Amino acid sequence: MKMFTRCGRRELASVLLTAVLLLSQGLGAQAPASPSSPSPALAKVDEVHQLWTTYISPMLAKPIPSNSNDSYYAGEELMVPLHAAFKRRDAAWEQEFSDHFRRLVHSRSSLTDVILSRLEYLYLASRFLVLAKNAGRSDLIPGGLDDMLFSEIRDIWYQTPAPQYAHPPFKGMKALVLFKLDHRDLGKSYYRAIKDEELVIASIAADLRAYYGFQRAAGESTLNDILSVTERICRQEVVHTSGGGWVFQPGARTDHPDFQYAGNPRIQAGLRPAPVQGIGSDSSHFSKWPLFLQSLTDAYPEGSSQNRLYSDLEAGLNRQFFGKVLVAPSGDSSCYRTKNFMDGSNGVYRWGYGSLGPNNGYGPYQNSAALVMGWWSFLGTEESRSLFRKLADQYPWPEQCVDLYLGPSHGGIQRPKSELSPDTSTMKLKYLFVRLASDL
Repeated sequence: MKMFTRCGRRELASVLLTAVLLLSQGLGAQAPASPSSPSPALAKVDEVHQLWTTYISPMLAKPIPSNSNDSYYAGEELMVPLHAAFKRRDAAWEQEFSDHFRRLVHSRSSLTDVILSRLEYLYLASRFLVLAKNAGRSDLIPGGLDDMLFSEIRDIWYQTPAPQYAHPPFKGMKALVLFKLDHRDLGKSYYRAIKDEELVIASIAADLRAYYGFQRAAGESTLNDILSVTERICRQEVVHTSGGGWVFQPGARTDHPDFQYAGNPRIQAGLRPAPVQGIGSDSSHFSKWPLFLQSLTDAYPEGSSQNRLYSDLEAGLNRQFFGKVLVAPSGDSSCYRTKNFMDGSNGVYRWGYGSLGPNNGYGPYQNSAALVMGWWSFLGTEESRSLFRKLADQYPWPEQCVDLYLGPSHGGIQRPKSELSPDTSTMKLKYLFVRLASDL
């Protein structure tokens, strides 16, 4: 079972001890290290704190997000920093999150009504509960935060109208999810696709179960209900592959507009639809799965059938990602890249999508922007830690990689050179995500 109570204190202590020995005793004929020339390791520690103060502290000090975009991106962009705060046992960083969620408890009425964005943000809060408890810092948890989260997911699961394609809204998310699981043919393939919000609510329920403890949670019918349906999703909709990996609901999005052009190997004017039968999820949205699975795994005692199920899925996802999706630097690119889809295919994604404009979309490898958000680090394996260390050590990234990590440009227009600098605020923030992720 993965826990985030362990941190890099041993490594940092070793670095500090080395510095003290060098200053006090010298190293052979070498002069003691100058205070103005810290060791590379100490310089990185200082650099990370400077970047945190510049980017993360202001994000946490803002009012609780109230619109859809701000809520979604707060949940996405603050997740790696949250885990890093507890991994590193940085009391100041932990306190910043505590203060943020203290304000949340008193600002529930201001939360967005868009369910996905609301849940993405609240998942950050449920992870905070678990991390603070596991770190022995329950004093950081604002009173009423767990009750608020429980009330939120109970209402969404049983009461809040859940819209569905070509069907009247269902009363509660549970009814909608069961409808999808019970029907194999609903007209279009994506009508039965399990959406992110239907997985995020399960992750919050799993976190609450872990926070309350197995004994208390065993009698909580709402949490058990959500997690029972989620177990059915994972047993029914996962398809294992010959290489030991797996794909979730292959083909469920074949005829979705975002996937309609996936059979095209490159972007060019005048593309025609080329749907791919059995295609996997896009690798960008699927980057959330490692943490979802971690929440689900830790919601059950070791040795239980559910713990084994989710642990096995974690291991299989690690094999799928490193075996089919990630592409290491090679002769044609100096960048770490991800293919666009989880089955290892790499065709065009989201052709003509929104602000990207007509005759534009995600070409091969352009879902790699999700890589530098750091969520794949929640795989929690030596392979994932090595990946993010190497990715962090590559910084400053060359223009080719910066362009890739920014995703497709609006309108397909070539970016000016100034936007391709690794020193922009956007790239410095992404570097911070990667550097923090390298320790998880």
